[in-house]
Amino acid sequence: MTSLIHIADRVLNRPLLITRDKAEVILSVLAGRIGINAPGASRFEGSSVVEDEDGARRAVPYRVTSEGVGIITITGSLVNRGAWVGSSSGLTSYEGIAYQLKSAAADPAVRSVVLDMHSPGGEAVGAFETAALVRDLAASKRTVAVVNGMAASAMYAIGAGATEIVTTETGISGSIGVVLLHADFSRQLDREGITPTLIHAGAHKVDG
Repeated sequence: MTSLIHIADRVLNRPLLITRDKAEVILSVLAGRIGINAPGASRFEGSSVVEDEDGARRAVPYRVTSEGVGIITITGSLVNRGAWVGSSSGLTSYEGIAYQLKSAAADPAVRSVVLDMHSPGGEAVGAFETAALVRDLAASKRTVAVVNGMAASAMYAIGAGATEIVTTETGISGSIGVVLLHADFSRQLDREGITPTLIHAGAHKVDG
């Protein structure tokens, strides 16, 4: 108990440079052990800590409202790998989204899901696997994809698997298709007298 009091002294009633979600997790863990009230989930914003039927509290990788709506926020450019890449870096990974989708599907505290989307899309690799997870989730729990700003290309593909798609009045969605950026440096190499050579094994290794 003494150690908990020391921890509480370090985090309560003093400014902390951490995210709101992390602060809620810390307070929820301390609450039942030192006799203070834990933060409750609001009706609209939700909380990243949920309480099970036995009274146990646990952290979840999304927000859950008091009415059991899980909110998964997806913002920024989308990349395949990097489970801990977050929107604060301007990137969100398919790995991280997949973890949230699977967790929400298995979470009894989540009765329905909102995908809060604002992304121009991103990498092709991993996008359709993530879209399949949204379809799987929507098959068991009502899933609403909200275009809260933009859902373009890969982001729209992911949201398309939801039970329904809702857009804000000024939301942007669509941009279906694939873009490949190509730069031709052949003339520059000719001017500089550089001739690239591919050394390979296998008759068709460098066919392209």
